[in-house]
Amino acid sequence: MTNLRPYQVEVIADLDRAIAAGQKRIILVAPTGSGKTVVAAEIISRSREKYQQGLFLAHRREIIDQTSKRLTEHGIPLGDHGIIQAGRNGILRPMASVQVASIDTRGGARLKCPAPISSFLMKPTARGDVHVKRFWKNTPTRFGLD
Repeated sequence: MTNLRPYQVEVIADLDRAIAAGQKRIILVAPTGSGKTVVAAEIISRSREKYQQGLFLAHRREIIDQTSKRLTEHGIPLGDHGIIQAGRNGILRPMASVQVASIDTRGGARLKCPAPISSFLMKPTARGDVHVKRFWKNTPTRFGLD
C-alpha cells in the first residue's frame, strides 16, 4: 500500500464532497509528478471495497503499465484487475471488477470481449488531467492540485 501525500488525501476528500453534493462528472487537475495515478488507484481501491466496478482508460502503454502497478500496490493485483489492450491477451481478465484499458483498443472494439460495466471511468487527458466520470451528462466539476 502506498502512503498518500497530504495533498492527495485532500483531493480525494474534495472528490468525495463533490460526489456527495451531487456532482456527476468531475475532473481532477494536477501537474506532472503529483501522483495522479496513485490518487486514481486509491479511489479505485475504495470504490472496489463498495463492490463497484471501474474502468481506467489510458492512451499509452506506459500509463497502462504504471496504473496496473499502482493498483497492485493498492491491493488490487493483476487477476483482480484486467488489462484490455491489443496484443496483451495473456493478461485479459474480462470478469475482473477493475479494468485498465487502452483507449485505442477499447474505442476500436478490437477485442472480442464485452465492455466492462462500470460505476466510474477514469481517463487521463493529453494535458495530464484525470477525468472521473460517473456516466451522467452534467457539466464537469473541476478541482485539483494546480
